[in-house]
Amino acid sequence: MTEQDDRQTLVDRIASALGETAPGPLKTIARVVKVVGAAKALALLEETRRIEATGGMLTDDGRRRRTPGGVFFKLVKNQTTSRERGKIFGPPPGRIKVPKPAEVVQLARSILIHPKGEAMTVKITLIGHPGRIVEKDAVVITAMQSSHPPSLPRGLPQPPATSTNYVVFIARKQWQRVKDSLVDHPDDRLIIEGYPVFDSRLGPQGAITVYARYVTTQQLQQARRRSEK
Repeated sequence: MTEQDDRQTLVDRIASALGETAPGPLKTIARVVKVVGAAKALALLEETRRIEATGGMLTDDGRRRRTPGGVFFKLVKNQTTSRERGKIFGPPPGRIKVPKPAEVVQLARSILIHPKGEAMTVKITLIGHPGRIVEKDAVVITAMQSSHPPSLPRGLPQPPATSTNYVVFIARKQWQRVKDSLVDHPDDRLIIEGYPVFDSRLGPQGAITVYARYVTTQQLQQARRRSEK
């Protein structure tokens, strides 16, 4: 029997004793055995049994009793180093390593020199207030700017602290459907879904041009929902 077989046998034994059958806890038990070793894993199991035999352990908020698996994992967290806990449970909240801005730029540049994947569908959504409106033949042109990034998933690098300019092209027929709402309701917000393209011709830093495919406003959306009820 190999060391891997012995480890799996121990994992199965601990899981059975704790009553754990779900894939997630089983993988965590396997990492416990691998990181702390068989002897310590068995010692933690025995301590879990003693706690269960004397009334169990409550959750941190004191509202309910932990399951045997919950007791075991709590003991693991209390009796391992931060490095061991990271290997078993992953990095704790607030400790996720994020690459520095210079590293992000360097990595992005290195990726761009290689063959690129293909984006089959590209769409951008702009929600806000348009700037100056220019009507020329069958097209209406306006500009919008964003400077406040939304809340992003943990681990993502921070976006550059610069504003992004968007030049938006809207078909006149689409514009006719929304312009009255924007005039009648100063607080209304324009909603544009379109195809974005970076255009280096628009000034020293260029701008993202958006070719609108769908245009509405928040007021018009609310009115439509009320009519559908």
